[in-house]
Amino acid sequence: MADETKATDAGQRYAQSLFELTIEGNQLTTVEADLKSLKAMYADSADLRRLVASPAFSAQDKAKGLAAIAKKAGFQPLTAKFIGLVASNGRAGDLMGAITAFSEMSARHRGVVSAEVTSATALTAAQTLDPRRRFPSGRRQGARRLPPFRCFAPFEARFPEIRPEARLNLYKRVKR
Repeated sequence: MADETKATDAGQRYAQSLFELTIEGNQLTTVEADLKSLKAMYADSADLRRLVASPAFSAQDKAKGLAAIAKKAGFQPLTAKFIGLVASNGRAGDLMGAITAFSEMSARHRGVVSAEVTSATALTAAQTLDPRRRFPSGRRQGARRLPPFRCFAPFEARFPEIRPEARLNLYKRVKR
C-alpha cells in the first residue's frame, strides 16, 4: 500500500481550513479524535481503502459512503461535513493526507515538539530520549519508536519543527 498519509497541496488546504474552523468553534480535540478514529478505520478496513482510492466509485458515491461511516461512528457534525465536502469535491484520495496535515497543525498548536531518530542498532533504555530532560520545560512532546534501520551513519536525528531546512547528522557511535 502506498503512503496515502502524505499531505498533498489540496490536503494541506483542506486541513488548514478545518483547523481554523475548529479553533474558532473550540472543537479542536473532538474533531482531532474523530479524524484519528477515521484514520484507524482506514488502516483496518480494506473496503474503506478501496472506496477512497478506487476510481470505480463516483465522488458522490464516496461522499455517501463516508457520510454513512461518519454517522455510524458518531462523528461531530463539523467532522462529518468536512469528510463529505472533501469526498464530494472529488478529493477523497487526499483525505488521509489532510488528516495527517491536520494532526501536525494540532500538535504544533499544542506546542508538541517531535523528533525522528534513526539508528543503525536498536537503542537501549538508557539511550532512549527522556522527554523530561531533553525538551524545554512546559513543552509537550510526541514520541514514536521505529525499528532499527541499517544506514551508513550510526545515528541521525531530525527536528523538522525547529528548523525544517536543517538536518542534524551525528557521525559517532551510539554510546552503549
